[in-house]
Amino acid sequence: MSLKEVSVRAGYGVHIGFYRFRDEPYLYGAIGFSLEEPQLVLCASDSSELSIDAPSHELAKLIADTLKVLGVSKVSISLCGYVSLYKGLGTRTRVLLSTTTAVSVLKKIDVNPAEIALTMGEGKYTVVDIYTYLLGNLVIDSGIKLRNNEIAIKPEPLVVMPVPRDWYVVIAVPEVSRKDYASFEPYLDDAREYKQQPQLYREVVRLMSALMLKDFKVFTDAISAIQQHNSRYFTDNFGFFYNEVTSELAEYMRKLGLRGVGQCLLGNIAFGFTDSYVKAIEARSQILEYFNQENVQGRAWITNIASVGHHINISRKYVSATANEADTM
Repeated sequence: MSLKEVSVRAGYGVHIGFYRFRDEPYLYGAIGFSLEEPQLVLCASDSSELSIDAPSHELAKLIADTLKVLGVSKVSISLCGYVSLYKGLGTRTRVLLSTTTAVSVLKKIDVNPAEIALTMGEGKYTVVDIYTYLLGNLVIDSGIKLRNNEIAIKPEPLVVMPVPRDWYVVIAVPEVSRKDYASFEPYLDDAREYKQQPQLYREVVRLMSALMLKDFKVFTDAISAIQQHNSRYFTDNFGFFYNEVTSELAEYMRKLGLRGVGQCLLGNIAFGFTDSYVKAIEARSQILEYFNQENVQGRAWITNIASVGHHINISRKYVSATANEADTM
């Protein structure tokens, strides 16, 4: 008997930072990019019952909750690859969207993955994670529009821009504890005006101009400046931005000559850019040695900003059928 299997391979994403905090009637507005590596792989195949193979109970529940929204109860799901929650790579969003993509193709369900994600609580402050999965590249979202101090319009993708493939990203992920996303919601709900907002807007224009003109120096300078503004805003208002381990790692990456070094606000990852693959290899090697010297478990990758956020593969597997095998529709 031939059973169909749909696999989705998705690179992770990085949240560079917000380019707005409170500038009424708008709140926030975020910038992020899609990675080619690391990746997760989610496979969905026909089954006479529900089966979920995931690295953790939390991820298995997320997959099960997504299947309930899709109205599917007979399917086999397996999740593998690099799967680690709360590292700032958008794992939850990618697992949810990969499940939606794979199952909708397998079962021929007409759904909008972005709408499913929003229904399940994603995209409250930013849709960068959603659209770096759907569209790849570097994504800038619109931010939130307020009306009578209530959310009238949720974020939508504003700009999607490709990044030259000879600009390399070095991603470093120390395995240190960090509070989960929910613990930051009270701070994000309390959006405040930022005195240097005009300067922050300026850096977004510089970022887009540099991408259009393929100007590596100005591009990385703009990312560094956006990170500095985010650090200043969150430190001045709430007393935190980096955790100590990631802060020291980011400073080390700057000393290695990487440019545009930054950290995701909601996770442990540090990232930096170079336009030399040789320098990228040297930097990754030295980062791994740094982890060893500091007695910190960690991973590091050399990657590109992905032009495609996810890939779909449809195949068939052959199994022995029994006379009374249940229908797997």
